[in-house]
Amino acid sequence: MNSFKINSNNYAMHALNQLYSVNNKVAMHQARLSTGKRINNAQDDAAAYAIIKKSQNTIASNKVIREGVRNGKNLLTMVESSLNKQMEIWQRVKELDTQKSSGVLSENQKALAENQIDALIAEMDDIANTTKWNGESLLNGTRASIDIMVDEGEKMTITLPNTTSTSLGIKGSIGPSFTLDGVDDTIKSSVNSSNL
Repeated sequence: MNSFKINSNNYAMHALNQLYSVNNKVAMHQARLSTGKRINNAQDDAAAYAIIKKSQNTIASNKVIREGVRNGKNLLTMVESSLNKQMEIWQRVKELDTQKSSGVLSENQKALAENQIDALIAEMDDIANTTKWNGESLLNGTRASIDIMVDEGEKMTITLPNTTSTSLGIKGSIGPSFTLDGVDDTIKSSVNSSNL
């Protein structure tokens, strides 16, 4: 029987281990150079890496909160603009009603004023129904409130008014005996209760 003996080349094995070690160090230094960071993974410094990751998470959550606040501001600006348009229309309705009830206008002119009042109230309803955020109507009563994230774990609730003519008690009241008594108070209480 022949016995074979396998000799190992200890020098070659040692050189190979040294090559692996140098390659790992080169890779680590290349990673540091390419990212500009001293710590790229937990092996570099576990405690500092954990602190960095926590800071990165805080920065990311602050960006999300800032974006939410920006969206909330844009939403409020849009709602405010729509409410201002409705208030301008309402002011015109009041002017027409005052002219109509002054006794100076003829019956034909009163009928024209009533038609214009009807058209203005329809425009108010159109504004209430078309003021939307992410496809949801904001001023027609389909959405009562919206929550906006203002800080981690904190939110601000914005109550939305229903500014349709039906909710304000205007719809169906237009006619020769139409007066604005009480409607102004309804509008003011609706807008004031909305936290805008």
